[in-house]
Amino acid sequence: MTIEDPDPAPRPVPREPGWYLVASRSSGPAWSHRLSSAGPDGTVVTRCGLRGHVVDSDNRQITQCPECL
Repeated sequence: MTIEDPDPAPRPVPREPGWYLVASRSSGPAWSHRLSSAGPDGTVVTRCGLRGHVVDSDNRQITQCPECL
């Protein structure tokens, strides 16, 4: 019997409420995140610490940020 490590690569999952696509100044949206706070000018901070803006997305499948899980 061998022990296999689970695949660490995030996989697309069905979109659930509370997950948002966020883009920052330095990078475009890559993963969906959970928000921890939002500012009056539309800036958000995610649970993993990313600061940016929510980007509209109609995707039915998303890739969740592993740090926001």
